[in-house]
Amino acid sequence: MALEFYNKIRPSIINSYWLQYFPRTEIIKTAIEEKIIKKNMVAKIEDGLTSTSLVVGLGNKDTFVPERTYANFQFFFMLLPVLPKAITNWVIRKEIYLKKFKPPMVINVSLKLIINLINKRGGVYWGIAKSTIYFSIYCLKIKYRYRFNK
Repeated sequence: MALEFYNKIRPSIINSYWLQYFPRTEIIKTAIEEKIIKKNMVAKIEDGLTSTSLVVGLGNKDTFVPERTYANFQFFFMLLPVLPKAITNWVIRKEIYLKKFKPPMVINVSLKLIINLINKRGGVYWGIAKSTIYFSIYCLKIKYRYRFNK
């Protein structure tokens, strides 16, 4: 399991990405065989009526098999580099990552920022902020010119 693997190697940052279920692909059949999704979900996936991944709480409502929710993996992957091994082992043993809870987004974002600053990756966030500011100013200039140059 990924949590056990990362707990052994203890990387400083873990970025996790989620599987996308695209219509009429082989992965859907595999997910059904592994009991990750139910057969009745195929039509919903193909009609675009479900979240496109197992990131529960983002996108559409949770329509996948509730007892196989993996939404908390991302949260624990983010915390794992700063959690002691013993606590992570306890989380794995008690399967807390399978419990259905959704920490508020402000906690997720704040923790991610703090962890990245601790790991001296603040430049990434400064770059994102700078690009956002430049883009916003550019859009305002275009809007201003369009508005007054009719």
